[in-house]
Amino acid sequence: LAGVDIISKHAVPAESTLTVQAEAASKETTLICPHDDCGQANPPGSASCLYCNRPLAGSTTLTPSEALQSLLNLPAALKERYRIVKPMPTRGAEAELLIVQAHAGGPERVAKIYRHGILPKREVQERINRIPVAHRVELLEEGVSDGYAYELMELCQHGSLRQLLDEGALAPATLHRVVHELATALRDVHAVGLVHRDLKPENILIRSHEPLDLVLTDFSIASILDVTQRFTGVARTLPYAAPESLSGVIDFKSDF
Repeated sequence: LAGVDIISKHAVPAESTLTVQAEAASKETTLICPHDDCGQANPPGSASCLYCNRPLAGSTTLTPSEALQSLLNLPAALKERYRIVKPMPTRGAEAELLIVQAHAGGPERVAKIYRHGILPKREVQERINRIPVAHRVELLEEGVSDGYAYELMELCQHGSLRQLLDEGALAPATLHRVVHELATALRDVHAVGLVHRDLKPENILIRSHEPLDLVLTDFSIASILDVTQRFTGVARTLPYAAPESLSGVIDFKSDF
């Protein structure tokens, strides 16, 4: 019955002028969050975004993301050697991402500073380190300082696969290269007994364009799989989740 239209045809005129006007008015009054790392639609009259709880566009002028200054300090182990260049947009609550550079200069890096009390899973991290660096972001340093766990990683200057896709449809040769790169990367991830669980364009970084070199990042919800299947929590990016993951049971196929 869910697929049957039980409203009589004469009761609702098809594409009535009133309906079209109402839909147009609804679209005009919908408020879009102006923050680059959110961008969700909010009901008319909202003062703060329902998703990220930050002010929506109004009388307050928002600072562009590229001009933001971090309110955080680096833990002592990094602060004595690095300075913060700028923060990076983050969607999760697990950690802050900061672009940093050594006081003496040199290449910029990414510092991942975990929230107080959060420690990365040691066994998962050990397996990530066994994945060939050709297929993952290179981890340069890790530790705990001032009560905060941190990781120092390479910065992929070319952004993510999301930015590449936003430029338009990929040429067949480029699309073939993307699929080949990801299939090879997943083969090596699965070879060490890990399921990434959050594979999406934002978590696929571009190390170089010519030739196209893609690497995986953000293994924060990765699961160890030493058996054929396992139960997991509900953490996932829903639009990219494999259907079977909704039951909490996953295997290596879930990443594909």
